[in-house]
Amino acid sequence: MIYEFPKLAAGPDSRQYSEKIEDPSIRTQMEGGYTVTRPRFTRRPRRKFAVAYTFISADDKKLLEGFWNAVKGGSGMFWWPLPYSDEKAVCRFGEGEIDFQYVGAGGNHRWDVKMAIEEV
Repeated sequence: MIYEFPKLAAGPDSRQYSEKIEDPSIRTQMEGGYTVTRPRFTRRPRRKFAVAYTFISADDKKLLEGFWNAVKGGSGMFWWPLPYSDEKAVCRFGEGEIDFQYVGAGGNHRWDVKMAIEEV
């Protein structure tokens, strides 16, 4: 089953968004000073995303927590909508955890969230 990433009130913080493409090559250093390379596999290299949401509401935090629990962290797949296009990629949460940082004060319960997402 592939889940749909929840729709939050605000999109990812573009200042903290980054995208990497993995290098699928195997490199071997030879005694003659040159390097021999070959692809590890034939599939297209996967993208890895660093995603952050800033100043989200307590309701959006609960939504993300519920989603994390539904997909069981990095074990379930979901459709990730890329923030700069209409493309959706099949992804899972990357290694590590989802990081919630409380930034509210008084009755203004707000959170900053950081997570790693990678293509399947």
